[in-house]
Formats: sequence, structure tokens, C-alpha cells
Amino acid sequence: MRFFDLHNDFPTKIDDFSSLSIDTSVEIIGAVYSGNRTFDEAISIAKRVKDYGKNLYLGFENIGYKDLDVEKIIELKPKYVSLTYNGENDLGYGCDYDLPLKSYGKSVAKFLSDNGIVIDVAHASEKTAFSVLDISNKVICSHTALGCVHQHKRNVSNELIREIVNRGGIIGVTLVQAFLSENGATLLDLYKHIDTFVCSFGVNSLSIGTDFYGAKYMAGDIKDYNGFEALKNLLESKGYTASDVDKIFYLNAKNYYSGV
Repeated sequence: MRFFDLHNDFPTKIDDFSSLSIDTSVEIIGAVYSGNRTFDEAISIAKRVKDYGKNLYLGFENIGYKDLDVEKIIELKPKYVSLTYNGENDLGYGCDYDLPLKSYGKSVAKFLSDNGIVIDVAHASEKTAFSVLDISNKVICSHTALGCVHQHKRNVSNELIREIVNRGGIIGVTLVQAFLSENGATLLDLYKHIDTFVCSFGVNSLSIGTDFYGAKYMAGDIKDYNGFEALKNLLESKGYTASDVDKIFYLNAKNYYSGV
């Protein structure tokens, strides 16, 4: 079973990458989250991600650093960059707000877009996300869930999904329990988000962004990539073909980045 994970936070939590055991059938975007780091500290971690191996790729989560140097990000050619986390920074606003990109954020977004960098709007407020879409066609949402299935500040509206999909972008459904259901999400809850997406937008723009290491509780208690065998079996029992499952688990994300 092939797998392409749009969002795994291991660079935030693991100091020694040599302790990672990643099957060659799994490809991962390791997102470097800002936290309390300086930009130079984040760049140092990002370089280690880049040096790890062929099946591990770099992403940046929240580049609202006070000492931001966007050209250094461009040099590392990350698979995506997100401008905000949940709150406010110098670039714009996260999902705690209902406000658009700031003027500095617009200039950074344009610079990233002009240099072929995908912008991730997973943590952005809806207005900030639409501001990004006004500037760039290279937009994804790496780890989220559907607001029409479960209301959560981090979940996205059908309107935002439609704009991203119509521009050729992809959406990564996450495993984080709180995004999927009110009380301890099961595999069936995760399935509801997947199936609702497919029924509304088709199977060719949906991927998985686990958020492994970014949250404690995952749907169906999936703890690693081996756990997706149970989700595969559930999807196929509901009528999804092996080809459909391969698209969601691997091919959609792989094809997207092959074309970027």
C-alpha cells in the first residue's frame, strides 16, 4: 500500500531523525512548525529534513517569524509554506480570526507564488485563505476536515474547498479527532469526511494529511502508517475501489507535486 502524507509534524518533536523508521512506500512532507524558534533555528531544522532522504520532503508551517528571510525559504524549495498558525502574525490571521491577509502578507504570498512555492492555508482564517487565492493558484490545504460534517474552527467550508479544487489544488483530510467529531472520532467518523468530500468534489483532489506528532488523539487510534490498512478495508467495504483508495492515500498528492 502506497502512502503520501501531506502533513507530519515530526521535525517539531523529534531531535534525532536517525530514529525515524520510514517505509520506502511512504512519502512524507515533514512540516517545520515555528513554535518559539527563531527563523534561523527553523532553517537549521529544515536543512536536516532536506538531507534525510528521497521519500521525505520539506514544508514550513507558519512563517510569521520576526526575522523572516523569504529568500532562504525559496532556496530550500519546500513543498509548501503556510503563512499563519491559528492566531495573528505580521502576515495575516489564523482561524481564531475572521480577517484577511495584511499588506506584508500579500507581498510575501506574491513572492512565494512568483517563485513557484505552494501556499498552504490549513491554519488560515477563511478571509486570509481567500486573500491567498487572489494572489496564487498554487494553493492547498494540507491537514483539515469538512466544516459541513463537523463544525470546528480549523475545518474548511465547501466554498473554500471548491475554490482550491477549481484551481487544481488538493485537500488533506486529517486524523485529528477534535476536527472530525465531537467525542473521540472513530474510523467511521473519518470515513464520513472522506465520503462527503468525494460525493461533493470527486475523488481526484482528496489526500491525507495525518498531523502525526501535531496532535495526541487520532481517529480510530491510528498511530502510524500501518494503521491505514483498517481505513483501506473500511473504504473498500463501502464501495470504494482499490484505485480510489490509492488516489486518496497516494496518487493525488504525488500527481499534484509532479505538476508543480
